[in-house]
Amino acid sequence: IIFCQNEISISKITDMLGFLDPQKIKAFYQAILTKDKEKVFAYLEELQDYEASSVIDEMLFYLKESFFAKSTEFSTLIYERFFRILSKAKNMLCDDDGFTLCVMAFMMMEASHLKEIDAQIQEIKQENITNTTPKITPSPIMPNLEKKIEKNAYEILLDSIYDRDFDLAECFKQSTKFISFESNTLNISSNAQGQNRDTLNKGFKLIQELFKAKFGENVKINVQKALTIDENKLQSLTQELPNSENKNNIQSSINMLKEGAKKFDP
Repeated sequence: IIFCQNEISISKITDMLGFLDPQKIKAFYQAILTKDKEKVFAYLEELQDYEASSVIDEMLFYLKESFFAKSTEFSTLIYERFFRILSKAKNMLCDDDGFTLCVMAFMMMEASHLKEIDAQIQEIKQENITNTTPKITPSPIMPNLEKKIEKNAYEILLDSIYDRDFDLAECFKQSTKFISFESNTLNISSNAQGQNRDTLNKGFKLIQELFKAKFGENVKINVQKALTIDENKLQSLTQELPNSENKNNIQSSINMLKEGAKKFDP
């Protein structure tokens, strides 16, 4: 009580017993971690009044207490490095306590620098990964024009025939042409002759079934005979009518040919 002058505190009791104040040890560690050389030198001068072995023991005790308390004051890497340095410092004890403490302090400051170097290496690696990763620019989605082009009823029917009978589909494609599809009626023209005509007559029932399967039972197919004009006859007519008056009759001959065209009834 007399030594503390009626003001008992941890710092005064530690001074009376010749121990280091835990707060001073903590401040010394903070100076090392922040690399504040001025404060580190100031603390080293104060610690010269104590035995180096006592200072190292107190620093080990404080570090162990922080470690078991899971204090975030030090990282796991710093714990491992500081424990190694303090163990080495105990083995380096000699007659010059100040020299031992200075070496210990400088090694600990260097160890904290290594922590920063490791962190910087990780940052550089991360930056390199970011820089080397190709930036994938999303390509504009181009509308599929082919999908947008809707097929007419004739083309849909033709695809269905191809799925069932390739030869019949080829014959249908070569011999017929699309006119219109309205009022549930598919209007097509046909110029089928000979073998193609026989093939279409035999397969017309299947064609109707496929068409109804696609468009419903109420649909039907109307086939018109394609208008064909014999070019040889037309040429002969032209040759037989040299004067302008007779040439005017070409149109009437063509009309006669049209009247002769008959509707195709499969």
